[in-house]
Amino acid sequence: VPGQEGGVATLAGKWHLPWESGEPTPTERSSSRHDATGSTTSTTASTTATAVSTSVTLTSSSTARELTVVIPHHSEDAEQSLYCFALARPEIGEIELMATQLRHSTGIFACDGYTVFSSQALALDQKGVVKAEVIDGSLVAPIGGLYNMALNSEIFVRVWRRVFEAKRYVSFGWVVKVDPDAVFLPARLRKHCSSLPALQGSEKPKGVYLNNCKIGNHGPIEVISSAGVATFSEGIDQCIEEKYAPFTDVGEDVFVRRCLRNLGVQQLDDFQLLSEINCFENPSPCTADKVTFHPFKQPAAFLQCLAQATGETTTAAPPPPPAPVAAAAVPPAAAASRRAAVARRWDAMAVSEGQALPVQRGMRALQELLPGLCCDLQGQA
Repeated sequence: VPGQEGGVATLAGKWHLPWESGEPTPTERSSSRHDATGSTTSTTASTTATAVSTSVTLTSSSTARELTVVIPHHSEDAEQSLYCFALARPEIGEIELMATQLRHSTGIFACDGYTVFSSQALALDQKGVVKAEVIDGSLVAPIGGLYNMALNSEIFVRVWRRVFEAKRYVSFGWVVKVDPDAVFLPARLRKHCSSLPALQGSEKPKGVYLNNCKIGNHGPIEVISSAGVATFSEGIDQCIEEKYAPFTDVGEDVFVRRCLRNLGVQQLDDFQLLSEINCFENPSPCTADKVTFHPFKQPAAFLQCLAQATGETTTAAPPPPPAPVAAAAVPPAAAASRRAAVARRWDAMAVSEGQALPVQRGMRALQELLPGLCCDLQGQA
C-alpha cells in the first residue's frame, strides 16, 4: 500500500491505512459482487463539504460488501482543487508514459482527482488497480488543415463529452487537460489557481480559462475553472454548429480556446504555465519556474526533466547524450524562403485569432531558438 496521499489499498481481512492513525471509519455500500480472485480495488474521485478527497473503494469476497474510505488530499481550499485528465494512445508509447508518472506519483496522479482515457482499458500498474477508461472510436487524427497539423478536434470532443457526462469535475475548482508527454507539476498550478485574478475569474458565472501562450492557448495543458467547463458543456454543440474552429482546419487547442471565448468564458493570461518550443521557449533543461514542460516522449527523458524541475533524483538514469553532429549549412535562399513561410503562417494565425501579433519579435525568437530555421515548423500551430 503506497504510504502517501491519494494512495490505494486492497482489503484482506482486518485492514488499515498506514498513513492514518487508528482505524478509519468507512462509508459502507451493499454490494452483490463476489470477486473470484478474492478482492478488487478501484479508485474514484469525490469531495466532502470541507475538503477535497479521494475515495478508495475496496471489495472483499469474505464480506461481499463495498467499503469507501475517504482519504483527504493536501488541498486546503476546494477552490484550488484540481480534476485532471489525459488521453493516452498505447501505440505511440503514451500508456507507458502514464504508467511512469503513476509510479512516481506525479503529473495528473498528483491532482485531487484524475482520469486516464485511452482506446483500451489498459492497466497502468502491475496489479491492475488503476486502468484507463475507454473512448470508443479511432484516436488517430489525420494530418492537414491550415497548418498541416493533427486534426484531433473531433477526438477530443468525444473525450470532453465523457468529462461532461461523468460530472466528476463539478466537485473540483479547476479542470486540467494534460498531454501524456507533458511534465506537469500540480503543486505549482495550485498556486496559480489561488491568485486573486484566477479566483475572481472562477467566481464568474461563465468561468475563466488560463491562457498559456502569447499566440493562444496551447494543448499540452489546458486549465479551465469548473464554471468554465459547465459553460463549455452547455455550448459545445453551438461551437461545432457555428464552426468557430472547423474540425477540418485546426486542432483541438484552437477549437477549445475559440469555443470558450465565443461562449463568454473569460481568458486570463498566465504565461508561466507552459514551457515549449512552439511557444518560443526551449523547455530543456527544465529549470524554469513553469507549471509544465513539453514535450518529453520517452520515460527516461521525462524523468530527467522532472528531476530538474523538482530538484529530486529519480530511479531511472537519464539517456546518454547524443553524439555531436555538425549542423548542416542552410543555403541563404532556402533560409530566406523558410523565414518567409513562417512569417506568412504567423500572419494567417493573427488573422484567424482576430488579433495583431508581433511578427518581427516572433521571427527573432524563432531564430534564436532554432538557428537558421533548419527545423520544419509546419504543423505546430
